Amino acid sequence: LDQAFYQDTGVSLSRFLACLQVFARWPSANKDKDLRFSYSASREKVRDVLVELVSKLTSDEAEKAISIAHLNPKGIRRLLGKSTDEGDVPLWEHNKRGDRYTIKPLIQNEEGFLTWGAASAERAARIWQQTLANGYMPADFDWPNTKKAVRNIKSRIEKQLEEVTTAILSRATPYTVKGIDFMRRFPKEGFD
Repeated sequence: LDQAFYQDTGVSLSRFLACLQVFARWPSANKDKDLRFSYSASREKVRDVLVELVSKLTSDEAEKAISIAHLNPKGIRRLLGKSTDEGDVPLWEHNKRGDRYTIKPLIQNEEGFLTWGAASAERAARIWQQTLANGYMPADFDWPNTKKAVRNIKSRIEKQLEEVTTAILSRATPYTVKGIDFMRRFPKEGFD
């Protein structure tokens, strides 16, 4: 997954998540004792801090990590794969919304300064990590290598779940069959 993410975005997943953690702990990153609700810094300053603190992160990778985490205001009402703004983007279409504050916590103002909240960066890191580990993308990004790796994770999870379920059920009944497809096994019954 780490390599697939790198192939699609130009930065590895582990380094991207580390960058989000730096944003969540920005006062520590700058040896500042002043905790605030939000932080702001120039794009160059952010890039330099990320390169300094994230192991083996290059300046180019830092820039790509910033771009992934940057909330594009024009994309908020635009579904992935479409070129027009939507009048309303329903909550249940969240997977088609690539620009959401919950997964992209950096906001850039007109002068080029980035602003973010530490809690938002922490939450974004958790969302990225948990959705990918559970076999889903946080949004329907056009990243073919990452999608393939994520599908493999989901497939492994489903197979493990099926094996554990079969083991549990076989303790209670002798009629347990692993991997049964009722529609094909009993065509006369008309299962959906």
